[in-house]
Amino acid sequence: MMMKTPQNCIEVVTIQKYQNIPNKNKITGYMIVLDDSYLSSIMTLQEMIVEDLKDSNIFQSDSAEFIQRCLKTHGKIIGIIVKDRLIAFRVIYFPGHFDDNLGIELAFPEKILSQVAHLETVVVHPDYRGNSLALKMNYQALNVMKTLKYHHACVTVSPKNFYNLRIVFQLGFIIKKLKIKYGDKLRYILHKNLEEELSFNPKDSIVIPSTDIEAQQNALQQGLVGYKMHQTKEGFAIVFGQ
Repeated sequence: MMMKTPQNCIEVVTIQKYQNIPNKNKITGYMIVLDDSYLSSIMTLQEMIVEDLKDSNIFQSDSAEFIQRCLKTHGKIIGIIVKDRLIAFRVIYFPGHFDDNLGIELAFPEKILSQVAHLETVVVHPDYRGNSLALKMNYQALNVMKTLKYHHACVTVSPKNFYNLRIVFQLGFIIKKLKIKYGDKLRYILHKNLEEELSFNPKDSIVIPSTDIEAQQNALQQGLVGYKMHQTKEGFAIVFGQ
């Protein structure tokens, strides 16, 4: 029996693959803004993803306290429900003038720090991957930010995380910094001006392998930004321009 469309549904999602196998009978999911009744489901799904990781450096999990803050006061969490079960979520965080505002890392003027929103944790149950669910949640997350009058979006991504980086490039983010975050994890810091829809098209560009951290950091220090990527036989490379 098909689940009735929730009143708070922001997008109906058609799931065409289940366990990476195309479905003859497509599955319907509902994207909603989660409330605190989903806290346990969020933490359970996140824990499952952490246990399934081959490289723990790729993913930074959130504490229950942080998730509660986002659910109640300092953010929003978008989730996808299939048959009353949470199968994916994207955390949006409004850091304000807290020290963890990525705008501080990027030397934004203090007057615009209150206009910065973060894309934080994104999780998709392994059985439902291959349906562009993370990308769809990201588009809705940016819509939420714009509706709430946030002008700047920031996100961190591991240099090893090809899929997540590809998604944020699709959304128009650019790499502005590469540094150690969360204790000992290397991360790109990416930014998108939500008031500008123009794509980044530099006159000159250089291509640097994602594994060459020093060369990328040098490029960023010289004022270049990373704006797209190429898959290679060895992995992938980032294209930098100015």
